[in-house]
Amino acid sequence: MKRGLLLLFVLVVGVLGAYFYLYANHRDISKETPHYEFTASNLIKAFEIDVIAANDLYLNQAVLVQGQITEIEPYALTVDHNVYVSFEDKMNANIRLGNVVAVKGRCIGYDELFGLVKMDQAVILE
Repeated sequence: MKRGLLLLFVLVVGVLGAYFYLYANHRDISKETPHYEFTASNLIKAFEIDVIAANDLYLNQAVLVQGQITEIEPYALTVDHNVYVSFEDKMNANIRLGNVVAVKGRCIGYDELFGLVKMDQAVILE
């Protein structure tokens, strides 16, 4: 009887532990202070010079990037042709090509094929 209760207790603790590990609260990048601030051209240069070192520094970090909007999609935009920024929600209709913008988001890496630094969970700073 005691053995069965102990086994049940261990099983319940294991299931609860797995649940809380898998469904932990996600980061809210919009509320974080950016670890780094760049112009879009400086960020891309850092990755072009040394991808490994740039990944070590910036990957999964909140960064603020400033530059001119060169492409717009419903849930993303490109800054200075080099930084692809995706948003969780549809962007404000006031965003226009050529506007200078500051965006804060999570750096998710460098796409060597397209030559783009990619960011997600971004917000536009007003």
